Amino acid sequence: MKRNLFFFIPLLFSILLSTIVSGQKDSLFDYRYYDSLTVLDHNGDSLKQAWAGGINLAQFGRIDVDRDGRKDLVEFDRDGRNFKVFLNKAIGRYVDYKHAPEYSARFPEGIQHFAYFKDYNNDGKVDIWARHPFGLRIFKNVSDSVLRFEPLCNFRDFVGNPVCYVTAQFPDGSGGVNYFNVEIPAEDKPAIEDINFDGKLDLLTFGNEFSLAANTINYYKNISTVPDSLVFKNITACWGLFYENDTSNGITTNFYCPDSGGTDRISRPDVIKRGAARHTGSTITAFDIGGDLTMDLAVGDIAYSKMILLNNTGDSSKARISSFDTLFPSNTKAVDLGIFPAAYYVDVDNDNERDLLVTPGALQESMDRDNVWYYDNTNLDENSSFNYIKKDFLVGEMIDVGTMAFPAFVDVNGDSLVDMIVGNDAFMKSNKDYYGRIAYFQNIGTYNDSVRLPAFRLVDSNYLNLEALQLRSIQLEFGDMDADSDLDLLIGLQDGSLRYYENIATNPGDSIILQASPGWDSIVSTTAFASPELFDADADGDLDLIIGEQHGTMDMYLNQGDSSQPLFSSSFKLQNFGGVERKDVFGNGFLVPEIIKIDSMGKLAGRYDAGEAHLFLGSIFGQVEVYDSLDGNMFGNFRKIDSIPHSRYRIAPSITDVYGDSLPDLFLGEQAGGITSMLRGKGILLPPLPPPDTTDTTDTTDTTDTTGIGYHEWIMRNVNIFPNPAHERFQVLSAGAALKGVHLYDLQGRLIKQWAFREEENIRKADLRLPEVQGNELIVRVFGFGELDKSIILIVD
Repeated sequence: MKRNLFFFIPLLFSILLSTIVSGQKDSLFDYRYYDSLTVLDHNGDSLKQAWAGGINLAQFGRIDVDRDGRKDLVEFDRDGRNFKVFLNKAIGRYVDYKHAPEYSARFPEGIQHFAYFKDYNNDGKVDIWARHPFGLRIFKNVSDSVLRFEPLCNFRDFVGNPVCYVTAQFPDGSGGVNYFNVEIPAEDKPAIEDINFDGKLDLLTFGNEFSLAANTINYYKNISTVPDSLVFKNITACWGLFYENDTSNGITTNFYCPDSGGTDRISRPDVIKRGAARHTGSTITAFDIGGDLTMDLAVGDIAYSKMILLNNTGDSSKARISSFDTLFPSNTKAVDLGIFPAAYYVDVDNDNERDLLVTPGALQESMDRDNVWYYDNTNLDENSSFNYIKKDFLVGEMIDVGTMAFPAFVDVNGDSLVDMIVGNDAFMKSNKDYYGRIAYFQNIGTYNDSVRLPAFRLVDSNYLNLEALQLRSIQLEFGDMDADSDLDLLIGLQDGSLRYYENIATNPGDSIILQASPGWDSIVSTTAFASPELFDADADGDLDLIIGEQHGTMDMYLNQGDSSQPLFSSSFKLQNFGGVERKDVFGNGFLVPEIIKIDSMGKLAGRYDAGEAHLFLGSIFGQVEVYDSLDGNMFGNFRKIDSIPHSRYRIAPSITDVYGDSLPDLFLGEQAGGITSMLRGKGILLPPLPPPDTTDTTDTTDTTDTTGIGYHEWIMRNVNIFPNPAHERFQVLSAGAALKGVHLYDLQGRLIKQWAFREEENIRKADLRLPEVQGNELIVRVFGFGELDKSIILIVD
């Protein structure tokens, strides 16, 4: 019995110790959103939404998010692939919004390209209209006391089956109708409004690049008689009797095509032929600007900075665009927003009349600062008139350094306060130069025995004048590379190379003086988007070099010199350091490592102090993953012990102690150019977010129907899927790019199975076994290394 007793006591102690350690681990990584840290712009004005994460390609709508009876402002960022919520705090006719990231997780996952906010069934709950591989899908707002959405799946396909994407009736040529998907190119913005003033939402869309209606507007009338249902009918492919030029934003009026909204059928001239190479990328916003119960349009184009107002002089049953204004709005400062402007018709100032927010929409080509233009509607909705207010609505209240932010912290000016230095992917200037730069935010806070109040002020938006070097993706790491007790600077770049700037200050603690040291771009190079981190991996007293990179792994370069004269070469390079591999199906990971040492009290430990090394890893997946088992484990695998939820897309972590309490404070750079501040155990706890969807890429559409059931294919070129119908197996053959992946979906867009191939395998033919599925139709989507992207309906015998 004693033997059993002595066995039990150590076992109990072991369990208790494990519980204590587990609880300590939880508290160590309990990071929460904290927005009370003061930030001033270069004029000394406080940024109200400083830590909201920036804005790049915003799409706006209004939803009652917190269920208090008032509509809040919601922004979906096409670049950041994330929803941001701004709670409406205004009393009366006023503009007052408060960033509330704790609500972002309540929005549907997997949305890319666009999200529009419209109440389709007039129940007072705003629904989400989003991109689907077949055009458009709807998430119904089913909120009670908590915001919730669910897919709307009561549309019917060609054979009458229910589907979760929007379809419409088209004439079948014999007096009946067929149901086809409503095509909307991924780059475009449709108009979702009550076009004919019958109280129901209709659709106006340009056709895809290869369709008959590529340059004209399709009108889909909502003919449903049931409030909780949508039945669209294609009324005409020539709404408004105009067309947009193939290669410009030029407008031609009095253009007729068959069934032009009530106009007699007239033979369509050979101006636009099937397969014409119309540039994809147009935005449509519909409103009544003349008070005549007809919908006018504001149209943006992917290659132009201005919007065109199309004046409708028809009536609610038959539109006719008879004139246009190329400088909209002409009564005030006209839109001039880089390229590809889109307007969002929402009530900003709580006067129950909808205003305009105009934003850009082109990835890596649009203005990423001063990019939300606010126009107040000074009249009624039914007779709108817009007045320019500002060009930096909301975004002017945030830290925003352009596209992507890479924060780092160091005492720049020698006052013993840690300052914030922020690199970026690039910054779009008005002349369309798109190069990286560094922003310097000086810590001007108050620190004494009774108070520690950090505060940052922007003092230099182009620190070190790096913009002149025309670099991209400037990722920063500070460390003592030459054993002189001050911090030098390493910069990782988009091309995979590094730059080294030595700190040549006279004494440690002086203001930093950085001097470029040539040759580093050829010494160390990784694949792309190099993110450097310094860490003594082999515990020999000098700093080794870890580099996170685009393709989801880390390389480690062992220092063959010493602490004062480092020496790195590819001969001493360890790939896949720590066994960490984080990448999506396209092979992208964008890893950003941050390694810190934490002591037994959970505080930051110095390089030579006792403590355990931890890796905080940012990536394309939008959360920070925490690893231990770094110490004495140069050739082994690190252990993932926790994750910190944040967003749905790319982030870059940096850790410092800004409050002078030795606790590690976490700052996250975001794709939209902003930064999020997170403190341990203090602030708003963010709920876990669903994983991002990485399967929906930009489409180029062909209307060839090879399935025999009326579905359209998305084709880039040179790929074949056979046999069709298929039994047990099918083959994918590429005559061009090597295969990267094959995905199988059901007709509701749910992923059933996927196969992935490595680029070095150079696979161009794949023989694949079909999984057991219910139903006899699947969507097969093929991706390649290069311009290859195709989807097709596969019939399963």
